[in-house]
Amino acid sequence: MPESSPPVAHSSAAPAGNVLGAGARECMAGLAQWRIAHLDGVAVLRRRYARSRLGQFWLTLSTGASIAALGAVWTLLWKQPAAEIFPYIAVSLVLWNFINAVITEGANVFVNHAHALQHQGMAVSTWVYALLYRCVLVLAHDAVIVVAVIAVFGIGLHAQTLLFIPAFALALVAGFCAAYLLGMLCTRYRDMILFTATAMQLLFYITPVLWKRDFLPEGFDWITQVNPLATFLSILREPLLGRAPALEAWGLSALCTALLLLVTLYAAGRVRRRLVYWI
Repeated sequence: MPESSPPVAHSSAAPAGNVLGAGARECMAGLAQWRIAHLDGVAVLRRRYARSRLGQFWLTLSTGASIAALGAVWTLLWKQPAAEIFPYIAVSLVLWNFINAVITEGANVFVNHAHALQHQGMAVSTWVYALLYRCVLVLAHDAVIVVAVIAVFGIGLHAQTLLFIPAFALALVAGFCAAYLLGMLCTRYRDMILFTATAMQLLFYITPVLWKRDFLPEGFDWITQVNPLATFLSILREPLLGRAPALEAWGLSALCTALLLLVTLYAAGRVRRRLVYWI
């Protein structure tokens, strides 16, 4: 009886193009399930503020109180004009809260949806879109503070204000990628969740949120140049303050977003099926 031929060994490593294509399909499948992302994002906010009369507006009140206190103290300490420091702090703090929420909550995005990932066959990116949607809703509530401060101090609308639209679109793409990658990493290595929260606290102090770049001593500009969060904060903040962001900031933000997107598509195409075993 003739011997059967041995099975042909296939390489387990898929071509990078196939992996990137699989990752793109995964992200598009999650986007197609936007209704679920909407329902989940709203449901999380409702559960978080259940039986509260003001609901998520408590966040807005808390942010407004912080801006008022910090603006008053900073005006006295640094002898800065109130019309200059208040809008700067208001816009910076509201935008930082958005960036911080996307990153810190992104670290838990898959852990918090473990039940759905284990029992439903939806694209895992659906929950990242839900997180991003929820953060945008909170930002929309806090935007009331920004509008009020800008109106009180007479900044008004300028042609440069329209630059906020492409800057925000760029930040959304980068935020989606950062949350997706951190969610995968923190699902596999749970200590990274605490590390991410600690790192964001440290980054808050070295990011020009409550201080300006020109407050730095000469020779210390590199502190903001090596901080990508400072770059994204700059392209988002400057248009709202009636100024055009520097071309260097646009270039660095676009480069960071492109690299994040490439890595995210590769990770989504290669690692997404393993998430259920890590939870």
